[in-house]
Amino acid sequence: MKTIILMIFIVTSVYANKELGPPYGGIYERVPPGAVLNEVKRFLKDHGLDNCYGKRINEELLSLKCWVKGKLKEVTLSVWDQESYYV
Repeated sequence: MKTIILMIFIVTSVYANKELGPPYGGIYERVPPGAVLNEVKRFLKDHGLDNCYGKRINEELLSLKCWVKGKLKEVTLSVWDQESYYV
């Protein structure tokens, strides 16, 4: 039993440290139905992302280029089907 728990911890830790792609591992907090838009707005506001140019790459990908304190920031919002689940 300890071996199984250790393996789950290792796999979760490895995927939590990926720098590219979707965020794996960690604990997700529930966003109540109807509050997702407010969560996205809060994220944009927290990062000062309000002076942006946007391009819809396709139906699943929105790309923004934003000026924040004299620096150009790139923001992407994407939607994809999750192919596998990690415990």
